Amino acid sequence: MADPAPGTAAELARQLDAEKITALTERVEELRSQNEDLRGIIDKNEKDTHEFVAFFQREMEIKDEIIV
Repeated sequence: MADPAPGTAAELARQLDAEKITALTERVEELRSQNEDLRGIIDKNEKDTHEFVAFFQREMEIKDEIIV
C-alpha cells in the first residue's frame, strides 16, 4: 500500500494515527512501570506483615510461658 500524498486528508490521518500510537505506547510503558512498582510495594508489605505476625506470635509464646 502506497503512502498517502503529502498534505492530503489521508496523510493527516496517518500522522495523527502515528502520534496516537506513540502516545499510547508511552502510556503503556508508564503503566507497566507503575505496575512493577506497585507489585514491589505489595511484596514488601506482605513480607513486613509476615515478619510482624511471627514477632507477635513469639512474644505471645514468651508471655504464655511466663504465665504458666
